[in-house]
Amino acid sequence: MLHSTLIPTSLAALTLGLVATFATQEKKPAPGTPPAGAPPAHAAKAGEMPQGVRAWLIQLETGPKFDPSTPVTSLPGFEEHAKRMHAMADEGTCLLGGPIFESADSEKITGGIVILKGKDEKEIREKLGSDPFFNSGVMKVASIHPMMIGVGAWMPKEKAAPAGGH
Repeated sequence: MLHSTLIPTSLAALTLGLVATFATQEKKPAPGTPPAGAPPAHAAKAGEMPQGVRAWLIQLETGPKFDPSTPVTSLPGFEEHAKRMHAMADEGTCLLGGPIFESADSEKITGGIVILKGKDEKEIREKLGSDPFFNSGVMKVASIHPMMIGVGAWMPKEKAAPAGGH
């Protein structure tokens, strides 16, 4: 009788031990699975990576013809520049752009920033090079960096799968 109760008890202890061992082991994600906490991937579209929008960060600085005593809207080429940037925003090429100020308490412009979508740096330089605000020497390109926009309030939200798998 003692023998018949020891075997089931021993098997139960062994089973619980194995469950505890597997439950505490580090689980490795399947190949291609994004890391925990990563944003959900979506199907890549032209000009996008699975994790976000491929873009170019352009840092601008004032050029030799920038006159800080003149309102920026009165500087040579500003009107055409503004029209071009708004047109690029409407077509989805210009994601963000605007001046950078000397400080939080200042209206003195020291440069600017633009984020544009484009296939390569050459295309970005061509777009900016034909802008009269840049090619007249009022503003100039300080640097261009490739980037990926992974998050932003303006970006489309992922669509949730319908309940019940339909």
